Formats: sequence, structure tokens, C-alpha cells
Amino acid sequence: MLNFFWVTNCVLRWTFSLWLLLYLVLSLFSSNSFFSFLISCRYLPPEIGCLKKLEYLDLSFNKMKTLPSEISDLNGLISLKVSNNKLVELPSTMASLSRLENLDLSNNRLTSLGSLELGSMHKLQSLNLQVRK
Repeated sequence: MLNFFWVTNCVLRWTFSLWLLLYLVLSLFSSNSFFSFLISCRYLPPEIGCLKKLEYLDLSFNKMKTLPSEISDLNGLISLKVSNNKLVELPSTMASLSRLENLDLSNNRLTSLGSLELGSMHKLQSLNLQVRK
């Protein structure tokens, strides 16, 4: 059973072909109730939206400044951790993550949540906005 797919300190150029391959591999394990994908990169390509059955995504401890709007295509997402990055804003489309229960935005450079409508995220139970000084 595949529980984690972890790419750390990647030096690969994340092309559409690599994302498609990753999608095909992960699709083979889509019946698992616990499904995780951890990645350590500075850039998240829009093809991340292809991983619609992904439930747990941990993008913590990177140097990402933005998330692609396609992150909202991850309909199965229950937990999203993007702590300890350099995010300055969030895509407003994230409000469509209707299954999201846990959102960790701690230790980023966010000054507001912008147009992110938390009220439409009905299942959200935990929101971490802590900033370590």
C-alpha cells in the first residue's frame, strides 16, 4: 500500500510529462483511504490539479511565493499544509475546496487572506495562521 510519495530537494524540471507520470502512478492507489503526497520544490506547476483524488498535501518548508489556482481542482483534499514558505497571497479559488478540514498557513508572509472566502469552506475545522517572530 502506498502511503507517501515524497520527492525532496528536487532538481528535476517538473514538466507536464513528469506530472502525468506521477498522476498515473498515484491513480493506481486511489482506493486507499489514506493517501499522501509530499514534495519539496520551490514551484508547484498547474498540473497539480490533475491529482483530484489527493487527500493530504504537504508543501511545508519550501520557498514558494504563490500557489497555482489549479490547487482548487483537488476536490478530494482534506488536509493542506503550506507552512514555512514565502506565500504572500492565496488563490481565491481555494474556497472551492469543499472537503478541506485542515489548512496550515503558518509562518508565511501573508498579511491578509485576500478574497479567500472561509465561510464557504464548511468542513474546515483547523486553520493555522501562526507567525513565528
